[in-house]
Amino acid sequence: MQASGRIAGASIAAATVAAMAHVAWRLNRRRPKGIPTIPGHWLLGNFLEFYESVKTFTHLDILVQWHKMFGDVFVLYIPTMPPIIETIDPRDVKHVLKTRFDNYVKGTEFHDRLHDLLGEGIFNVDGHSWYSQRKTAGRMFTDSKFKNHIWSVVHGNCEKLVNLLKQQEGKGTIDIFNIMNRFTLDTIGEVGFGRTIASLDNAESPLLQSFDRGQQISMRRFLLPFWRLRRFFRLGGESDAHEHFSRLSAYSRETVGLLKAKHEEGDVGDSFVGLFLKAAATKGEHIDDEFLKDLVLNFVIAGRDTTAQALSWCFYLLARHPDAERKLLEEISQVCQNGDLTYDGLEKLKYTQAVVNEALRLYPSVPFDSKEAVGDDVLPSGAVVRKGCMLLYNPYAMGRSEKLWGKDAHQFKPERWLDVAFPSLYTYPVFNAGPRECLGKRLAWVEMKACLVQVLKAVKISLAIPPEGVLCDVQLTIGMSSGLPCHIQSR
Repeated sequence: MQASGRIAGASIAAATVAAMAHVAWRLNRRRPKGIPTIPGHWLLGNFLEFYESVKTFTHLDILVQWHKMFGDVFVLYIPTMPPIIETIDPRDVKHVLKTRFDNYVKGTEFHDRLHDLLGEGIFNVDGHSWYSQRKTAGRMFTDSKFKNHIWSVVHGNCEKLVNLLKQQEGKGTIDIFNIMNRFTLDTIGEVGFGRTIASLDNAESPLLQSFDRGQQISMRRFLLPFWRLRRFFRLGGESDAHEHFSRLSAYSRETVGLLKAKHEEGDVGDSFVGLFLKAAATKGEHIDDEFLKDLVLNFVIAGRDTTAQALSWCFYLLARHPDAERKLLEEISQVCQNGDLTYDGLEKLKYTQAVVNEALRLYPSVPFDSKEAVGDDVLPSGAVVRKGCMLLYNPYAMGRSEKLWGKDAHQFKPERWLDVAFPSLYTYPVFNAGPRECLGKRLAWVEMKACLVQVLKAVKISLAIPPEGVLCDVQLTIGMSSGLPCHIQSR
């Protein structure tokens, strides 16, 4: 018996050693060359340090610090993931997003972790499926639709938002981040799907919580090993995953059902789903409900989260910089002349646009994005990329790079955008760049400028907590884990 036990133990030990050797061989085969490696644990790599930063919501800042210490390009390791090359070199960004676009894809590491949230939607696929979705969705953002549909929705929801804020005066603190998410959710619902979600009227909407939790769960799948096992057994942060993803899926399916019914009646209106249904009808093709469900969720998340977060960081920064707020108010007075903001007046808001640009430089809605290398390559920075490596470019760290923005890179200075040429999109990739450049950039600019003008004309927003108490959440996009507690005062 003892001999058998020793043999079994030896067999297990040998199998373990062989498995570890195989993993080490695969890792070494894909190991990038020509760039520094972040020092880490012999087995866990950089997991422990990065996980500690996640718990304190400093995960973005630790990457900034590593760039200061190790340069514009480095490699880090997280267990069960391929080597991760992190770059803030604009030449690399252009190479990945444009020059060698076909060699850098979303890939399986990204796709699988986000499939519960995004399915086979435009932000989670590559190749023909991505191209087809993008080509059809681009028809949503024509000049005619902006003037005749989008502006009407944005302006109307801005009025609702202002009325809501005025009602909060004298009622203690209010979470501006929560309200911005409700404002943009209602707006993308009407703009994209002709559906009034009315979350501005209902702060307790369970959808709001599920949008945030769905992102948090998805993000942690990139940081914590063995995510498939944790999902299967519903362990830790995956314990409520099914509930939130099911709620989002049910909302999307309901939206698809409503719009398909309208389509059959010949009245689908201006909506993303309508565009795809019309395109399919023209080609004599059938689109299944699963595809349309993913379509809805992708565009709702894109239209709600990123703009809400950008607006919240704008209000945060303006509350900390009264001189910038004063200049913005002066411009609003000149452009609006004590009247309502018009669609044509948006182009005259030069300083307001500068505020938006500067807020996005410091707090880009997508703070970092990843690609997977289809084949071996060499980046302009000199990094040798092996097939299967992940390539991470980091707009958050790029916005804080003194090499790119000067010694005052960490300062909020809207003036840096006035009377200068707009920088390369590969230096300022806050809306992505190349073939995947954000389709909704113009919508985001319109929505943000309209909101800033209408709100700041009506009320003054001041922070109710110390600025250092406002922290970036651990999400795919740059939310606020603390919310944005503020005081409201009518002007």
